[in-house]
Amino acid sequence: MPGTLAGLVTLPEWYLVTAALAVVSALGFLWLPLYGAVPLLAIALGASVAQAIRGASRAVFPTPITSRFVRAQRYSLTALLHFLQPVARLHGRLAWGLSPWRHAPAGFMVPCVHLDSVWAEKWRDYDSWLRDLEGAMQHKGAIVIRGGDFDRWDLHFRRGLFASVKVMLAVEEHGQGRQLARLKMWPKAAKVSSFIAFVSILLAARAFVAGASVPAILLTAAFLGIAMRTVQESAGTMQEVSDALHAGDVVPLGAIEVVPGVADFDVSRAPNVVDVVPAPAPAATGQEHRQGGRDWASVAERA
Repeated sequence: MPGTLAGLVTLPEWYLVTAALAVVSALGFLWLPLYGAVPLLAIALGASVAQAIRGASRAVFPTPITSRFVRAQRYSLTALLHFLQPVARLHGRLAWGLSPWRHAPAGFMVPCVHLDSVWAEKWRDYDSWLRDLEGAMQHKGAIVIRGGDFDRWDLHFRRGLFASVKVMLAVEEHGQGRQLARLKMWPKAAKVSSFIAFVSILLAARAFVAGASVPAILLTAAFLGIAMRTVQESAGTMQEVSDALHAGDVVPLGAIEVVPGVADFDVSRAPNVVDVVPAPAPAATGQEHRQGGRDWASVAERA
């Protein structure tokens, strides 16, 4: 069994998926096409059983085995414990509020491509801006992934199973330690949850046409639940990213009336990094300058 699948079937959430497949299969009594989930249920259960047997086969017992019956008894009990261990973990998580839908992000921002800008009088290098955003979001409970040299984003924030937010940052130098930070972020729905939602609403429509009202209602409820959670996670995470950008000694761009040295600067064009006045602050390294110097015209096309 590949390592990725072996690790996946030991997760407590795997048993939630198995339970959901069991419910869909049971609804086949009301609408026959739902019996199509039975093979998937068999695969899910088979993977769990195979992982339990695999774990039991590696067991070492401190006392000698005197007979085949004792051997079979010990290995069977060990395999059963391997099978039930994720169930016990799942029960503990649900009992203590550690469910997959916990820690809903606070706030709301329309989940679409969003541009934000702040003005700073205190100079910071490009990596410091990223570290501050990363630290603020980790403090809120988000999982943060740094983008690589060839990624079209700088930071990837995830607060749940259904959606995430990607961020691109550019910092403009305006002399005397003053900076204009521009941030672009956009939501991204998880592929698995999007596929489940699509299949749910498709089956709900077919069930409604076939006159199977109960399966249609339940499948529609599953679709709405996934859709609402996806919007909640993406909108809340985007608001938290915006709050993190505006935290500290910065001023929102909309609150600036007159910016010395950039009075004729058209911020709506969102150009590349420009040095309006040579800055006396420590010069950024070549890598930092390249990372900060995003081409925002091409960014809008690629996002």
